[in-house]
Amino acid sequence: MENFEKKTKLRVLTIAIIAGCFALLQTSCKKLEGLGGGGGGKSKKFEALIAYKKSPHQIMAGYYRTWGDSLVENNSGQRTMLQIPDSVDIVNVFADYTAPDHKYWTVLKDKYIPYLHERGTKVVVTSGIPSERVPAMTAEELKTWVGGFIAENNKYDYDGIDLDMESGGGTTATGLFGGYFRGNQQDLDRTYSKIEALSKYFGPKSGTGKLFILDLNYANLPAPFLKSIEGFLDYVFMQRYFGGQLDQLYTEGYAGSIPPSKYILGASFEDGSARKGSVPLFYQYARWNPKEGAKGGIFSYGLDADGTYSNPSYSFTKNAIQILNPAKKK
Repeated sequence: MENFEKKTKLRVLTIAIIAGCFALLQTSCKKLEGLGGGGGGKSKKFEALIAYKKSPHQIMAGYYRTWGDSLVENNSGQRTMLQIPDSVDIVNVFADYTAPDHKYWTVLKDKYIPYLHERGTKVVVTSGIPSERVPAMTAEELKTWVGGFIAENNKYDYDGIDLDMESGGGTTATGLFGGYFRGNQQDLDRTYSKIEALSKYFGPKSGTGKLFILDLNYANLPAPFLKSIEGFLDYVFMQRYFGGQLDQLYTEGYAGSIPPSKYILGASFEDGSARKGSVPLFYQYARWNPKEGAKGGIFSYGLDADGTYSNPSYSFTKNAIQILNPAKKK
């Protein structure tokens, strides 16, 4: 079954695009410090909802594809971020086919994100990083690179970042199929330096309240590497769009390095695989937990595609939230 990788190109932040951000880094970092993240919500109308989101529970997250929004498609459909279910915890803005000067970005900043924040929903932005042939960076280049993330978070009032690092398919010696790491120790060392630099401003060690998510499809990333970065991360999102081998994947690939509470399993609405099966794959994922403990939650790629093309119902998302966190009987 295909598509353990996202089918679309990532909007990758490059040094050329963010040239000059080093000076901005010095001021932007101050703005990030002390923020609890925009997704805290302020309206009394949503106090119970926000209290639920702050309580221990398995989260629901979803990648919202910018090009799927009705504003970008320029149609009269109802596919906007205002229809995202209130109980979704995290929305990942996944950008492509959306020009930098498109009106979507203004609406995202001025309308969509404030709307989601009022409901306690956190909004993060996805950017890709390579896992092989990782280029070297000087100290100044690294500061500039990090400054680009900070500037973007400040501009849109995002609640953090999602780094997408993935590879093509392969099978381990034990028959575990998934993304397959083909890099070397130098690639891992350079990636570690990037993650460590970002962790000063995002993630549990930063003190900013901003989320740091690493989005993977790997079955075989070296355990020492995963263990070395675990403390920098809030969550690891695992793309398992084709299903199967869930126990083996966690036990062999992540147990001992990433605790179950940080492990978020994902299926795709874009290719329809999340809906497939006598028991839909998305519901299987909601019910599954590793033997090591309760997982952190689940996510979908193509959250905007949960429903019909013009009017998403989000029925699978809503039902899966109930499976993850059943309503308590009074």
